[in-house]
Amino acid sequence: MNTFSFDTVVLYGDSISAEEDYTQLMQKALGARFVFNHAVGSSGLSSHTPDNLIGILKKKEALHPQADLIVLWHGTNDWYWGAPLGAPKDTCPETYCGALRQAVAALRCISPRANIVSMTPLPRWQEPDGIPASPAPRDGYFVRNRAGHTLAEYEAALLSCSRELCFPVIDLRTLMNLHPGNASLYLKDGIHPNRRGYEVLTRIASAQIRLWYES
Repeated sequence: MNTFSFDTVVLYGDSISAEEDYTQLMQKALGARFVFNHAVGSSGLSSHTPDNLIGILKKKEALHPQADLIVLWHGTNDWYWGAPLGAPKDTCPETYCGALRQAVAALRCISPRANIVSMTPLPRWQEPDGIPASPAPRDGYFVRNRAGHTLAEYEAALLSCSRELCFPVIDLRTLMNLHPGNASLYLKDGIHPNRRGYEVLTRIASAQIRLWYES
């Protein structure tokens, strides 16, 4: 069996991806020599969100032509900030679908030999921006934001676009097996993983990536 070698891994995402635990655990799990993490807290894909990926990809220091693997993990903050969802063929960076299409095209141009992988958002027990808080935080998968979309709709758009654009998506929402009864074991605040949560999610993600790319 030949082992796929990840020399350089690049991570893009939001505050969940920005944690040092995530960076270190992914590097170890993937056996990468170099890991560059350009995740920014509160950011999304869409230019509707603060510090968004569309803007980040305009910065030379965030680009890595030598990358072997790019992990693109956004969506939860596009939901939180109420980014327009857009149509599947959309190219407008203000919409989630348009921003995803633009980001993938840019990354493939910048890093042509890199495999791009994405992941579905984790369950998130928090009301989106501008929506009154409920007595008990609800799973965003079922909660409509200011644009009228649930987190489930952003997930569905990611899966649909990934099939058209030919990159795989890891179903972390299902594979993490998070629910209200065990969320406190893996999340610090209903949103961000604790150390145990990062260990589980990186183990799942790295195992899936190796399954796809090792031969």
